[in-house]
Amino acid sequence: DAKQTGTIKCAHDYVEHVRSALILIQRIGDVRVAVKILGVSGTMKGARTKFLPQERTIAEFVKDGKEKTEIENS
Repeated sequence: DAKQTGTIKCAHDYVEHVRSALILIQRIGDVRVAVKILGVSGTMKGARTKFLPQERTIAEFVKDGKEKTEIENS
């Protein structure tokens, strides 16, 4: 059972259409698959940061920590 992840880009007014289409996918070729939607973000960078943490770099972790501190102190 290989878990593969990725991102899909679409216009904001088509998000529900894309989600509906992805849910209906059961096979890719002869391979049975289950598509799991982790979430929606306004930007590709935001999506990768929020939903694909294994791809994050140390710089992104440090940046996130600073942003959280600034938000909490506001």
